Amino acid sequence: MLYTKDELNDMIRWGGDIGMFQIDRPINNIPLDDGTIVRGSCNRFKTKYCAETCYNLKLYRMYPNMKERDIRCERNWQKMGKHNTWQIAEHLSKKRKQTKRARFMSRGEACANKQDVFRIKALAEDTPDTNWWLPTRAWRNGYMRMLIEDELMTMPNVSVNASFDPSNDEHDWEVMQIRHGWNIMFYGDDSPDAIPFSKSFACPKTWKKMKGHCSICKGGCFSSTVINRQSIVHLSEH
Repeated sequence: MLYTKDELNDMIRWGGDIGMFQIDRPINNIPLDDGTIVRGSCNRFKTKYCAETCYNLKLYRMYPNMKERDIRCERNWQKMGKHNTWQIAEHLSKKRKQTKRARFMSRGEACANKQDVFRIKALAEDTPDTNWWLPTRAWRNGYMRMLIEDELMTMPNVSVNASFDPSNDEHDWEVMQIRHGWNIMFYGDDSPDAIPFSKSFACPKTWKKMKGHCSICKGGCFSSTVINRQSIVHLSEH
């Protein structure tokens, strides 16, 4: 099934705060009038801390109609596959704003299940000139971690980041940083000793309020693909 122009415009929106196009998914379950449910993409891997402090919760309260777009976005995401990712590539190629970098997801979890990993892979293969920023908590599941390592971290245009918060213990840090060498994005504690084991990279966008800096930053979330270096990115609390 192919996308309509309206569906592409709805699914891929410009995020001025980070200076790149981004895709969204619903965070939590959304009940529909017919008794069915649109499943939240974060259900499986979110931490208690994440569930209670996610910045999108405030946005949902301010803009209740966000849920309507989330429903559309999830339907469009489920529709994605190798048969139609060329449409997204063509859609991005016509944009006037930069498309050298884009993000999965600004809202929601990109890798909620195995099928999502292969959706991302198909889109990345069809958009070789776009570096896709991929924060994820799916690393918390051993199978999903290995699948992401095998299918996505081997790609030159997918910048995978394990999303961490204060609920993660030293074992989590050791597993992801030392044993597996993932980039890590940490949020939730601005104190300098919040991150164990090694020095961190202070995110310029959140610490220095450099709006749009994510589109050109080399030392943080994109460092694994841009400068071939692992980074522990420390985000300031919003």
